Amino acid sequence: MTSVCSSHSSRISPRIGRYLALLLLVLLWSLSASAETVLRRGIAAEPGTLDPQSGDSIYQLHIDADLFEGLTAVAPGGSIVPGQAERWTVSPDGLVWSFTLRPGLAWSNGTALTSQDFVYSFRRLVDPANGFRAAFLAEAIRGASALIGRRETDPARLGVEAPDPRTVRITLETPNLALPEILALLPPVYRPAVESDGRDAFKPAHFIGNGAYQLVEWQPNTRIAATRNPRYRDPAAVHIDRVEYYPIEDQDEEFKRYRAGDLDITGDVPKDQLDLIKRDLPAEYKTSPSFGLSYIGFNGRQPPFQGNPKLREALTLAIDREILTDKLVRGGAIPAYGWVPPGVEFYHGARFPGAELPQAEREAAARRAYAEAGYSADHPLHLELTFSTNENYRRVAIAIAAMWQQVLGVETSLRNMELRPFYDLRRQRTGTQAFRGGFRSPYQDPLPLLDLLRSGSSYNDMSLADPNYDALLAKGAGALDRQARLDGFAAAEAAGLADFAAAPLFFTAQERLIKPYVTGWQPSPCDSFRTQDLTITPH
Repeated sequence: MTSVCSSHSSRISPRIGRYLALLLLVLLWSLSASAETVLRRGIAAEPGTLDPQSGDSIYQLHIDADLFEGLTAVAPGGSIVPGQAERWTVSPDGLVWSFTLRPGLAWSNGTALTSQDFVYSFRRLVDPANGFRAAFLAEAIRGASALIGRRETDPARLGVEAPDPRTVRITLETPNLALPEILALLPPVYRPAVESDGRDAFKPAHFIGNGAYQLVEWQPNTRIAATRNPRYRDPAAVHIDRVEYYPIEDQDEEFKRYRAGDLDITGDVPKDQLDLIKRDLPAEYKTSPSFGLSYIGFNGRQPPFQGNPKLREALTLAIDREILTDKLVRGGAIPAYGWVPPGVEFYHGARFPGAELPQAEREAAARRAYAEAGYSADHPLHLELTFSTNENYRRVAIAIAAMWQQVLGVETSLRNMELRPFYDLRRQRTGTQAFRGGFRSPYQDPLPLLDLLRSGSSYNDMSLADPNYDALLAKGAGALDRQARLDGFAAAEAAGLADFAAAPLFFTAQERLIKPYVTGWQPSPCDSFRTQDLTITPH
């Protein structure tokens, strides 16, 4: 039977073919342009709040950097750039800083943002009625120390004022060249929401911010999500439509989800997988110094450390930091024999007594101090070492317990807890003996780290109080000359280390995995980066 279709009738003319190809390209471009770009980021744990003034964790800072913006901001690589303020000036004596806000600023609900919002927020931060741990960041401002120390109760006495709707004037106690870095960590909060909704003001149903993204979802222990804020001061500079944060405390689980394609950026990497990661994912493995410290804190308010500096000395000297960094932590961490990491120009930090000795001699000195503290093989110390649930922390805790056993004969029991209860226990200063501590400075300056050892500091979970240390730290903070300031901090560091309030372990490095299609990330000294500075390329 002859076909009813001739052979030439089944062919498409070149003109129609070109038209269909062009139509297909337009359709594909339209679909690509309309597709929502989503960045999925792993974070170490569930934040207790997203209130930028009452939080105290580095992973919360990462989220808040997307939701809020201060007078200044942190650009890729860690440099400080104008944020909500377009410019600022400083008086000749370095005490009065005047910030001019950008015109047309607005909150995410469309309400105008003015200088009074900053005045309210700074006062709220240091109000003794709130007791915010992050208040120490504002201590350079005139009147802040008295408010934080509860010697003053009226926040209106803080040296921040609004001469007009676009000017924020900040008066300092003493000159502080780090102020622009500090202000990047102190964004405003929306007063009507805070006063009407309290803690709920920082949950999706009530959230109002001024950052590049606005909070839209929070499933506890599962996911936090934010979408573009169309009223952000520069929406065209934001290239990713939605960012999702996944709290994952188990680094092995996070790594599995990353390899399965469920995450684009991890918050950490499992140390026992580091060789595999470097071999199989070298272009995706990112590491950089993070201006942070890992340490073992000794609760000086409770036995066995209360009134026993020799015991604290013995445990500090018995730790082999080279083994920790070379065999366990790796990834760029370096042994810490002082309290302040390298990286601050012209700062000459101190080391704890005995740090200059070879490890074998250091261990011999540890045994002598242990005996002077009243312990021996016949009367060993029984100690509890507490740390938060984290496989990397667990491995370090096991190694330290083994070192204490081998060098001194200490019998150590290990106790791990979920992160939030662990923080709460430390702050009570009654339920711990020795504990794992870590602090990544929010800006590259000795003061935040040294503040951990100050009497009355909300971060001093060791509970040790040394008036001499406090005086030296205050002298450094109040110096008018930059080098005198740094020298004062170095003297305070030496005094704090001599008291063995805590055992520094290593200066940290931040490690993470980033998918090749995520571009724009740059290493920075304090591991600060914003989603708005990243881009997702087609893949």
